[in-house]
Amino acid sequence: MLRKYSEKLGRGFEGIRALGGGLHTHGEVCEAIASGRADVGLTLRYTTEKHGLKWIHVAW
Repeated sequence: MLRKYSEKLGRGFEGIRALGGGLHTHGEVCEAIASGRADVGLTLRYTTEKHGLKWIHVAW
């Protein structure tokens, strides 16, 4: 799903920055994205909007 969306945006999947773990809360995920350490993460809508980030609904 992430590969398909990144290609839709014209950004290669290989260029997405990811963290190798160590984030335990939705807030930590949002902070990593907001600081530029990561490009994407799964988190709650409330937490995403609280950090001023764009939220996209994900359905498996």
